[in-house]
Amino acid sequence: MIASLLSFAALAAAVPVRRQTGPTDVQILNYALTLEHLENAFYKAAITNFTAADFQAAGTTTGFYGNLQEISLDEQTHVDFLSGALGSAATKPCTYAFPVTDATSFLAVANILEGVGVSAYLGAAQFIANKDYLTAAGSILTVEARHSAYIRQQNTASPFPSPFDIPLDFDEVYSLAAQFITACPDTNPALPVKAFPAVSASPGTPALVGDNLSLTVASSVDATAAYFITTTGPVSAPLQGSGTSYTVTVPSGVQNGQEYLVLTKDTAKPSDDNIVAGPAVIMIADNVQNPPTSSAAPTSSATPSSYPTQSTPAPVSEQPDGQPTSGPVSEMPDGQPVSQIGDGQVQAPAGPPVTQIGDGQVQAPAGPPVTQIGDGQVQAPAGPPVTQIGDGQVQAPAGPPVTQIGDGQVQAPAGPPVTQIGDGQVQVQPVQEMPDGQPTSGGSK
Repeated sequence: MIASLLSFAALAAAVPVRRQTGPTDVQILNYALTLEHLENAFYKAAITNFTAADFQAAGTTTGFYGNLQEISLDEQTHVDFLSGALGSAATKPCTYAFPVTDATSFLAVANILEGVGVSAYLGAAQFIANKDYLTAAGSILTVEARHSAYIRQQNTASPFPSPFDIPLDFDEVYSLAAQFITACPDTNPALPVKAFPAVSASPGTPALVGDNLSLTVASSVDATAAYFITTTGPVSAPLQGSGTSYTVTVPSGVQNGQEYLVLTKDTAKPSDDNIVAGPAVIMIADNVQNPPTSSAAPTSSATPSSYPTQSTPAPVSEQPDGQPTSGPVSEMPDGQPVSQIGDGQVQAPAGPPVTQIGDGQVQAPAGPPVTQIGDGQVQAPAGPPVTQIGDGQVQAPAGPPVTQIGDGQVQAPAGPPVTQIGDGQVQVQPVQEMPDGQPTSGGSK
């Protein structure tokens, strides 16, 4: 990190890049630093004034306080990074007043500030001439976007309410930041920005298309039109009222999440030249606050043609005899589903179910069940059960059981038992001795 600060500071010491119109890169970095000072002070105050228990009582997720400390550390690092890059030209922190009284109100203000931070970096990116500055600003932008997503989730809102974030220009961002700034050091370098009169909207709950919002302007203005700022351009909104009090209707085409409304003196596209008040931060209900119905497809404000399309395969039809085609199996003509019972086997719906009893073997439903007793062998259901006594050998059920006495040898049940005395040799019982004590080969004399 120190090496990055030093290399970036060396770049800032070079002659400022200047374009034909607009601020220099150094002015843009000081503009970004102004916002980072504000966020840094905001998060430090929260860690000082509130405890982990306070945020837990406000409904935050497990581990929020530790993550809040990490966010605060990120903001301090951003301040150090930009200050080191700007050197003696760096703007100093101001004094601030935040409308925060408890952990819940802190979360609401944090939601706004993080959203504004994302829009500020996004809007400024197009004006940064130095590629190294642009990369540095982009690396901060991505972190601010993650902060914003996390804080939105703590406010029971979608962490990603829209497929695009909204860029704001310098005056629009500064107008929002100025509402929290009470004073700045006289030695701070002047920024080429101005603040429009603030606009607040009520009710403060997430709005839906068609809702009417009451607007209060900090000072009297002569507004004739209202516009919501979106990624694809401003969207006109019906406006009524005058002076400091107006009513606006939320139009279709606004983006879900954190939106921005400006009042203009004419119907021309809003710019720094015709905006008379705003922006007001308007929260538009997202997929968490206004879940779509199960049958409704998600909508987007983006032009559909701007996305790649993918053809959808036609549904697979059934054969007349009810057999499935090579595609997915659909219902039979009589409306009854078929079932897959093996590899590529289906059961006709008319009859009772069949049962798979082996590899590719099924039992007919009409008769009693059969039993698998070996590899591919089944027992007929009519007779009594047979018994497997060896490799592929079974004992007939009619007679008494036989006994296996060797490899593949069985003893008949009718006679007396024999005894195995060697490899494949058996002695007949009983054995009678000869007069000289020699045994016979078997039987009696």
